[in-house]
Amino acid sequence: MKRLLKFGFVVLFFWMSITCIAQKKDSISIIKHLINTNQLTADQKLKFLNRLCANDWENNADSSLYYGWLGLPLLKEKVMPRNAGYLFFVLGMAWENKGNLDSTHWYLNRALKTFDECGDQRLYYRAIEQISSAFRIQGRYDTAIALMKLSVEYFRTNGKKVDLSSSLFNTGSIYLEQSRYNKALQYYLESAESDPAMQDTSVLAINSLGIGNVYLNLAGLFRNIDPEKSKQYYANAWHSIFQAYQMFRRIRHQTGSCFACSGLLCILVSKEQFTRADSLLASGSPCLSFGDPRVRMSFLFSEAQILYHHKQLEEALKKLGEVAAMKGKMVILPEFHEAMVFLGKLLREQGQGDSAYRLLQKSIQWACSKSNYQIASRALNDKAAWFFDDGRPVEAYKIHLQASLYNDSLQGEIGKELFDELEMKFRNQVLQAQVAQLKAETGLQKSRTLIVSLIATGILLFLIILLISLYFRNRQNHQKRLQAEQEKQLKESALEKIILEKKIQEEDLERLKLEIDVREQDLVYQTLLRTDLAKVNTSVQEKLLPFWLKLSRKKDQEEFMQTIQEIARETAAEPLADFEVMFSQMHGKFFEKLLDISPTLTKSELMVAAMIRLNLSSKDIARLISLSPSTIETTRHHIRQKLSLEQKESLTTFLIRF
Repeated sequence: MKRLLKFGFVVLFFWMSITCIAQKKDSISIIKHLINTNQLTADQKLKFLNRLCANDWENNADSSLYYGWLGLPLLKEKVMPRNAGYLFFVLGMAWENKGNLDSTHWYLNRALKTFDECGDQRLYYRAIEQISSAFRIQGRYDTAIALMKLSVEYFRTNGKKVDLSSSLFNTGSIYLEQSRYNKALQYYLESAESDPAMQDTSVLAINSLGIGNVYLNLAGLFRNIDPEKSKQYYANAWHSIFQAYQMFRRIRHQTGSCFACSGLLCILVSKEQFTRADSLLASGSPCLSFGDPRVRMSFLFSEAQILYHHKQLEEALKKLGEVAAMKGKMVILPEFHEAMVFLGKLLREQGQGDSAYRLLQKSIQWACSKSNYQIASRALNDKAAWFFDDGRPVEAYKIHLQASLYNDSLQGEIGKELFDELEMKFRNQVLQAQVAQLKAETGLQKSRTLIVSLIATGILLFLIILLISLYFRNRQNHQKRLQAEQEKQLKESALEKIILEKKIQEEDLERLKLEIDVREQDLVYQTLLRTDLAKVNTSVQEKLLPFWLKLSRKKDQEEFMQTIQEIARETAAEPLADFEVMFSQMHGKFFEKLLDISPTLTKSELMVAAMIRLNLSSKDIARLISLSPSTIETTRHHIRQKLSLEQKESLTTFLIRF
């Protein structure tokens, strides 16, 4: 009994170890192996490809698109509509990360239609959310807000908390880009609270990044109004974004890491901490080649500001030129026009006043149309200063008045934001986070107690089952041995049958090969015989023709000439005509396949190739087609060239294998 208990504990330990290892094992490699086999149905393969596509879209959009494109041909087969719609959905997400918003809208709208037809409401509203996100990236904020609110309302009542958190975060991002910081913060906080146990690292990181961006924008807003408040906001922004950056790095979330890194770089540049900015820029260099143009633009802009600080004006202009070149393929965000205002300043310093003025004027028009008071005020002040330097004080004064109006509007917006209330909300959010963390720890402790109880119960049940199984195993062993012997006999019989069938097949193949060899030899013999007979007929005709004149009677001459003409008709018959027909019957589409490789092969070259296929020498071929051996060798050389054969490769071997 003791030995039995020891054995039970060993088996239990082994089983638990295997379970733990299996939970940690990466299933992606297994899925990649499965999709390369023929053991899956089209629907199963599509489901796995969707998994791979969704797994890579955030960190490797090219890999995601590759797996998505592998799944598209499967849509022609019988697959579940939900799986088809999900393929369109993840492809749209991947194209968004690549910065191709036309493809993003196309695939997401296909997904929306498919989810609607199959009645999957959750994924239908997820597709609406992502379409809204694409409109946000394009700067179409009203459309984005209208669509996003549909998703938020649905997920509040019907969706999972992670879906609600995503929709709330995206709504906050729309308001943030509109400089409506109070509304942005409201949605970011609600998004963070939608995961009360704080168990999802990606949700925590994304919301921390969003709140950090609110602080960052507030810091820029107060920079010239209240430097001390701006300094505090920069510190808060750094804390939140750096926390998000660390979490993104921990879970290997490349998209989040690059966005967080660009935010940290922006803080360092704004605070003129260029040494730390250089170091961070070096560590974040992989993000410079990241597919999302928003990330690349942010890095290029910060890099240009650092280069300008180091008095490398030409290099800074190159970086800003790259940003300007992205206008046609990226969204027009406020950061883009902020970069263009800075580019105008650098062009002005380079003496390119006209280009600088045109660039500044476009940014002013955009800022005024979008009611972006920060960029409008900054750009108008720059324009006024330029006019004053150019000796145009009256025009400079008018522009300065216009800038003052936007500056007053900016002050009014700041007053409406109720920042004291914002700070109170931030403190409440921190308190709520601490309470939630405490709840999570308490719940974790309860979970541990429950797990220990379950494990103990499992051990007891396992030992009982083990004892019962050992009891019945002895009774089954004898039956298994008998069954194994019977199966062995059956396998041996089956093996003998397979060996016999294989032997018969080999004999059939050998017999078929001999038949083909005999037919080939007969074909060559018949062709040679007809060729020789044609030559004999020609010789007889040539030798008998002079005797025609020696016949005195006309009737004898006519009969003689008729005989000569019959010999001539037999001589005119092509001896190789039957050869071509019989060769094609034996060797299928030999000539068609040769012409597929080299369409320039002539008929005579094809005939020579067929005779080489029969392993005939140049002398025998020359005898068959009434040419000299040297001509045959020349033809062989032409065939080698047209088939692009290497010098060391045998033409005869190639044609026989072919």
